[in-house]
Amino acid sequence: MKFPFWKKLASYFTDIYIESSSSELNDELHIILSKGRLQLCSANAIYSYGDLYKNFSLLFDRLDFSFLKQTKVLILGFGLGSIPILLEKKTDTDLLYVGIEKDEEVIYLANKYIIDEIKGAVQMVSADANAFVQSCLDQYELVIIDVFIDDVIPVELLTSAFLEKIKNLLISENSLVIMNTLANDEQSLKNSRAYFNNIFKKNFPKSEALTLHKNLMLISNSQNLLNY
Repeated sequence: MKFPFWKKLASYFTDIYIESSSSELNDELHIILSKGRLQLCSANAIYSYGDLYKNFSLLFDRLDFSFLKQTKVLILGFGLGSIPILLEKKTDTDLLYVGIEKDEEVIYLANKYIIDEIKGAVQMVSADANAFVQSCLDQYELVIIDVFIDDVIPVELLTSAFLEKIKNLLISENSLVIMNTLANDEQSLKNSRAYFNNIFKKNFPKSEALTLHKNLMLISNSQNLLNY
């Protein structure tokens, strides 16, 4: 959705409220125009923020995307499409996005505000992320896990069984899994580190964890990281 120039300009000085709604999964969902980008926020978390979705923006700056050959990307937790927007800034490859969202209200808002701005083809699926992974028969080069209910990752996504299913969805050994976990205070960082060391790394032995903008970003293969 296009906004008038004056409104985008004003949003660099103060956040501009656009719309609020709610659903069975999210008591509060807010669309806010901030710094010229749309935010999708819950009561305690930012689900999307255009190309200013900082943790993914910083991570994508450090990744080598040359492994993307088949162009298929699975996004568990699509939000308002920040991840496709950022990917399209980092690669010239035409990508096919399969976006999984359990909350149908989020799908409605994504279709209303952002889908037309994504260049690649987008297939939105209303489904629980774990249930989708259990039954999915397709394979992908890139799987991104960005699933939160407010600021909590569903417990079923924090298991070895879930990651085993994720591994079955990868096209090749060069395929990549990225998972967003929280690091916005000492306890959440401790919890995310424990999950990485005890579960994620055991499933992906070459993995790496990077603390980026109040998040611990997990990457299944550290060989995809650029040398800095």
